[in-house]
Amino acid sequence: MTRTRPTNNSLTRGRQKLLFVSILLLAFCNYSIAQDSDQDGVIDSIDLDDDNDGILDVNECTGPNQVTFEFKGTFGVIPVDSTGPCPGQQCFQNNTEDLQSPVAGYGYGDMNGEGRYAKTNNFYGPFLHVSGILWPDSLIGHTTGTADDAYLAVNGSTTQGVFYRETLTVPQNTTFEYGVWFHNANGAGGGAPEIEVVLKDAGDVVVATVTGGPLQPSDPFEWVEVKEPFNSGSGTTFTIEVRNVSTTAGGNDFAIDDVFFREVLPPLCDTDDDSIPNETDLDSDNDNCFDVIEAGHDDPDGDGILGTSPVTVDADGLVLGQGGYSGQQLAVLDSTDTEACCGPPGTSTDTDGDGLCDVIDPDDDNDGVPDGDDSEPLNKFACADTDGDTCDDCSSGTFDPSDDGTDTNGDGFCDAGCIESLCDDGDPLTENDIEFLAPDSTVCIPCAGTPLNCEGLIISLDIAPVVFWENTPVDLSSVLDISYSNGDPVTGTGIFNLLDSEGEILIAGASEIPFNLPIGGTYTLEYQYTETDAGSGSVTCTDSASVTFKLMSNDCE
Repeated sequence: MTRTRPTNNSLTRGRQKLLFVSILLLAFCNYSIAQDSDQDGVIDSIDLDDDNDGILDVNECTGPNQVTFEFKGTFGVIPVDSTGPCPGQQCFQNNTEDLQSPVAGYGYGDMNGEGRYAKTNNFYGPFLHVSGILWPDSLIGHTTGTADDAYLAVNGSTTQGVFYRETLTVPQNTTFEYGVWFHNANGAGGGAPEIEVVLKDAGDVVVATVTGGPLQPSDPFEWVEVKEPFNSGSGTTFTIEVRNVSTTAGGNDFAIDDVFFREVLPPLCDTDDDSIPNETDLDSDNDNCFDVIEAGHDDPDGDGILGTSPVTVDADGLVLGQGGYSGQQLAVLDSTDTEACCGPPGTSTDTDGDGLCDVIDPDDDNDGVPDGDDSEPLNKFACADTDGDTCDDCSSGTFDPSDDGTDTNGDGFCDAGCIESLCDDGDPLTENDIEFLAPDSTVCIPCAGTPLNCEGLIISLDIAPVVFWENTPVDLSSVLDISYSNGDPVTGTGIFNLLDSEGEILIAGASEIPFNLPIGGTYTLEYQYTETDAGSGSVTCTDSASVTFKLMSNDCE
């Protein structure tokens, strides 16, 4: 008798479920692996620049450079004057610089002898040596890659010697990476220079070294990074030195740039704790200055992406044809350094005086309203009227369009925008009526004359609230109470000028205010006058007084 084995449907269903779950897990894993943060067509697991900001991902998790000498190790810039021919060695004499802290054993000067150095750039480099082939114009500084970007040119000594030295104070038990960028000065022939970066502790004992080179002339004629990790342990004071290892008299010519000693942060670090890893964060330190700018690169359209978008990338996800991927990224992770966007201290506008230049300040006038929402971002006394209730959204003390002031009568308009006492003799205004609201204040300006008998003469401008009826200009005589000083009889004449919020004259010699001024605008009424004190020798003085007001539409029902 033949028996047929029954089908285990529950087992089959279980396997189906397991298969389904496995597919889901695989799909989830594939999704994670296939993430493309910058949507450039290269997935993050392959992309060397996940946010297209011109900074390699491997460099997005390093702390600020601890090196301070020589413009934080960059050797700064040397201006280029290309207006005329450069007369030979005079180019060296006029357009190179000594180190800020020279090291004994090496000398600053022309590069025709061994043991010499000079700060130069690609424009003046070819004039350093009589041969004319060393430090050619194709050798461009590593920091920014621009014509004025300086580097340190070195004609190596015939004995091993230090040509750069700086002592640093750093935190204990911290992992750093230290090093320098290194370049052969001759791409066509010559020798193979070799350098060494040395770390010494406070007792002048060597604790770490890393060697760069020998760089053969046949090597790619480009900057090579020489670096090594180092943990400070219990130490806090270390000296970084760069010295020549090769000692041949000929062909021992090279350049260095961007000396660094910086903390190594954990992978996928998040400097500003905004839950966005640095490698996908366009502003890693949250100082409102894009990383691409702080790295010394160009971003003409201001979107935080290297160059002008849309960009094209290579198979590794690196942006093509827009520069980038060089330099130290000096201030990328240092929120206290905003010079890349603001310039040197004191050279840019800081409207509210909070230490943030307007370029990076999210609230230029410090009125609590982001500039993007602020109708007058440079006027702390005004922000916006989002809900159109004729009351400034900052009336309650904070930016809140839904609660921008007290509404005593519940008419939907805040009291500051609808003052019953200003309605025409208590009669409700119609929807098209406008109130002329201004502080009930007196502006007193001393007479500008210098004679003593002119002392004490003042003019008063007292501006009172008034209602503008539709299509009806208002005579200034109904708005202003003009009086002169008490005491000796005074006579005076004057004219009115109406100015906008920028101080531009809208109407000169005005005798009335037109109805068609934009609602919500802020204006200044200026009275230019001449007065004569008839009782004090008929002294005539000329001066002006002004008062600012705002036009507001209202419905006081």
